Amino acid sequence: MDSQKFVEGYRHSPDRYRFYETRPELEELMKGPRKWASFFDRKLYKHLEGSSGDSLLDTNNQLISYEYGWVEPFLDGIIRDSQGMAFYDEKSASAVNELNFHILNKEFLPMWRRALMPETHPQLAPEEIQLMQTNLALRGAELDLVKNDALKWQKIEESPIGLVKAMNGQITEIDAAIVMLEILKDEPQLILLPAPPHFESAYRSSRSIDFIIMDTNLGLSRGIQVKSYIDSIKDASNTGYTKSEYKPTRKYDGKFVTLIDGMIDLGNATNRYILGRGNVIVPSPGQISASFLQDPASPDIANAMHNIKDRIIRDLHKN
Repeated sequence: MDSQKFVEGYRHSPDRYRFYETRPELEELMKGPRKWASFFDRKLYKHLEGSSGDSLLDTNNQLISYEYGWVEPFLDGIIRDSQGMAFYDEKSASAVNELNFHILNKEFLPMWRRALMPETHPQLAPEEIQLMQTNLALRGAELDLVKNDALKWQKIEESPIGLVKAMNGQITEIDAAIVMLEILKDEPQLILLPAPPHFESAYRSSRSIDFIIMDTNLGLSRGIQVKSYIDSIKDASNTGYTKSEYKPTRKYDGKFVTLIDGMIDLGNATNRYILGRGNVIVPSPGQISASFLQDPASPDIANAMHNIKDRIIRDLHKN
């Protein structure tokens, strides 16, 4: 879809933040992340509209301020604090979800510079993309360890599982990013970015997206929504999966959004025995990150890319 037409679909977005006054410590924790997320909202919106926005020098200084003035000194501490709050408070898990933009964005800054300052930042070399993938895979593996540890303690303390659910979503998005970046090695005219909150927070809308992919040659844009799983598996003979009891997700607007299923498209699934249900296939985020760290040319990565590449490129060029 034409980028200007695409961004018009996000002109009116629902309120992004739904924390309550009863959790002032969470509101305080998220001031920095929200300030910078709003910055990227404005930058992306102007870019898709075709507006020049700030000068190259101002944009470069702003990105440097974000990276070295906020991300490097503060992000990891905020992530840990949000995880601690969400461990005991189910509603605080929304902050964990909200921070995923910055977790991804830290590694996508070379792509933002490519998008916002093409005059001084030409297309990324495959080696630069490979470094982005490696950093993402390291973060995915780290979060997977934290999630599994939290799951063990939550069973002991009978605390809410909101943190585990939120982290499953985080890790799935990281895995998807690794695979989509692989596509860009063969398609240098494409740019992939994490979707800032104005675009992602359409969670009450059919146009909610986790990523945006753009064709710089043709001026086209498309949203990508990533789910740990999308629907019940109807035909095990075609997928290799046994029957699953997962509920279908809501509908998304096919003119704006391409869906990626973490289980079927990325292969993030494992067979688990559950008492009273027998062997079932369940989501297992993090397998792509682990495979990439073991071997960037792993068949797991190649298979996942094969599952999504043609669909994403086809959807990007239609409508």
